[in-house]
Order: sequence, then C-alpha cells, then structure tokens
Amino acid sequence: MVSEFGYTTLALLEKYAKRDYSTLDAVQYADANIDDTITNAEYFINGYTGNDTGWVTTIPNDIKLVTKMVAKIFMDNDMIEKNIGEIATINGGVIIDVLERYDIMLILDKYKDEFNAVQGIFISKHTHNHNPRRSYYWP
Repeated sequence: MVSEFGYTTLALLEKYAKRDYSTLDAVQYADANIDDTITNAEYFINGYTGNDTGWVTTIPNDIKLVTKMVAKIFMDNDMIEKNIGEIATINGGVIIDVLERYDIMLILDKYKDEFNAVQGIFISKHTHNHNPRRSYYWP
C-alpha cells in the first residue's frame, strides 16, 4: 500500500525521521498503518491549502518536505500517546501541535493563493473573519 496522493513514501519518512517504525512495534507500525498516517498528513496539507484534489502534475519539493514533517509529528504524537519508544520521554512527552510549527505553516500559507483559498477548507491557524479584504496573517 502507498499513500493516497504520493507526496512521500514510507521509506522517505523513515529516512527523514531516522528510525524504522516497524522495529518499535511491528503491529502498530506496520507499513499499511504508516502509509495511512502519510495519507492523513496529505489530507492535512490539502485541507489547509484548499487543494482538495492534490497536485495533479509535479509535486513541489517543499510539499514533499512538509508531508514528511507533518507525518513525523503525527507519528511522534502517536508514540507519545501510546508510550512507545524513546520519543515518549523526550520533553516530558509533550504532544506537538502542527499548527504551532511556523516553519510548516509558512510553507503551506504560500499555496493558499495558488488555490484561491484565503483560508483552508477545514484547517486554520488563524481567527475566522468574514471581511474578505482583511488579512488573515499575523502582523
């Protein structure tokens, strides 16, 4: 199995995270489960940018990177919740909020205009405002 949109692969995620998830828990982190996590990261990216069909041509390199970053955060949070591996004890096992990672959000924000979305479909780090002329970006 592979992820739905193909922004990254299990092998590339594990290389980015510098860990083999299946060695931590072969059942919880079977390949199909990790591919599902990658798909969830793709859904997050598509939802935030307003791109509900995914990139139909070439996937931008920064989207490939952000997919790995978001999928790793999802995996780290899962390990913290289930107390699996060393990540559960790092920083006291604090869950990471993707929307608080400004490096990720800055990359995704630039794609909102590409898809004519001032705000993503269902994910937003900004306060909703019904005035379309008002900027949603932090000063």
